Amino acid sequence: YGVYDTPSATSYVGDYWRSVTFFSGGNSTTIDTSAEYQLQNEASSLVLNNQGSLTNGSKITQWSSVASDNLRWKFIATSNGYYQINSVKSGKDAVVQGASTSQGAGIIQWDFGTSGDDQWKATQNSDGSFTFINLHSGLVLEDPGSSMSNTTQMDQWSSNGGANQKWNLIKQ
Repeated sequence: YGVYDTPSATSYVGDYWRSVTFFSGGNSTTIDTSAEYQLQNEASSLVLNNQGSLTNGSKITQWSSVASDNLRWKFIATSNGYYQINSVKSGKDAVVQGASTSQGAGIIQWDFGTSGDDQWKATQNSDGSFTFINLHSGLVLEDPGSSMSNTTQMDQWSSNGGANQKWNLIKQ
């Protein structure tokens, strides 16, 4: 759809728009909050892992995809398109350690709080993957250095469109 004009027009003809919605910042979509997912990193093909821990402060790493609650996550809507990324195993959220706003700050699990470091905006990329933007820091969830190691702790970094910052949601 568009607005067209002809160079020979001698007078202005107005255009009227109704029920217009403006959107910026890439594609956005809603996520099925009743489903469980594995979050698979495009660079490593490994999935987000809470390591089987039930305690606050445990590192969020990545692991090969297997059938395990350690590797399953739910999305809990908060507000304005943000979600908690909540571990099925522990019931705790993926959060930025110490509510840091620095690049490279590690991702851990913690109970839901009030600082916004535990809320992520899911932005869908043109290839169907998602990039997760942290409410508090404005940085994105990533696999640092496109690591292929199961023990690598996830962190946050400025968005650069890299495969290590893209996540495929695999419904379980």
